[in-house]
Amino acid sequence: MATQRLIDLTGTVQQTIKVTPRDLGHALMAYVFGIVGQEDAGVDLVTDANGCTYYAGNPQWQVSALPEMAALVDAGNILINGHVLKLEAVQA
Repeated sequence: MATQRLIDLTGTVQQTIKVTPRDLGHALMAYVFGIVGQEDAGVDLVTDANGCTYYAGNPQWQVSALPEMAALVDAGNILINGHVLKLEAVQA
C-alpha cells in the first residue's frame, strides 16, 4: 500500500472567552514583567508624568523609560485597581 503524503495546513481558530477586567489587567502586567525579564513579586509598578515606569513607587528603581511601557502599566493598573498609580502621588 502506498504511503499518503501529508500536507501542512495553517489556519486561525476564532474563539470567544470570558475574562474579567482584573484578570486582563494581570495579564498585561505579566506581559510587562516578561518584557523587562523580571518576575511579578507582588510589587506595584507605577509611572510618572514623563512616561517612565518604576517598581514600588521608588524613583531609584526605574524599570523603563519607554512611554509605551508606561501606557501598558497604566492600562493594567486601571483594570486591576480602578486607577493609575503615579509616582508623584505615591511619593506625596
